[in-house]
Amino acid sequence: NLPSIPTPQADWHYIRVGAAQNVGNYVSSSATSIGTWSVVWDDKAAGLLRAAVYPGGGSYNVQTVANGGIGCSVAYNPGENEISASHVSGTLLYFATRGTNSGSTWTSTQVDKDLYPGDTCLAYTPTGPAISYYRTTRRSTGLCLARRTGSVWSNQLIDSGATVLYNQLAIDPAGNPAIAYSVDANNDGKVDTLKFARYN
Repeated sequence: NLPSIPTPQADWHYIRVGAAQNVGNYVSSSATSIGTWSVVWDDKAAGLLRAAVYPGGGSYNVQTVANGGIGCSVAYNPGENEISASHVSGTLLYFATRGTNSGSTWTSTQVDKDLYPGDTCLAYTPTGPAISYYRTTRRSTGLCLARRTGSVWSNQLIDSGATVLYNQLAIDPAGNPAIAYSVDANNDGKVDTLKFARYN
């Protein structure tokens, strides 16, 4: 009889992708179907959005994406040939993107203004990227959603007046967005209400 050979078991592997004082107050990761991955985080001391990109093969590389980094979120597009990130710099919402090929560089587009410097969440619909976030202006405070169709961004106020501290966006198979978000309903600086909004 041949001796049995144990089946190799999967295990966790740890990599230090960034190290400095006050890094990773916000962090997000995404992976592709072939095992490549990206991680983005804020480098608060430097005021920058950083990314670790693993294109496959032996090593990953760390890149500076843009100024900002607050509330960062990362996702691959459905074709898995672009890496994209949303984040806040000052009070401006940005969408940064690059190709997955090694020679590609990051380009940034301002999507909205007058943001609370906190969570953003990026996901892809069949027609393009979408970002959930919290906007604070006298004209339209509340939970918002930005969507890009082609090259044009549009913004929608979802929950008017809501003081949103954290949010997570998901897209259903039909392309409709759904957002879970926590709210400071009495404006005492603490979250006290969890809400869920779905478009259908």
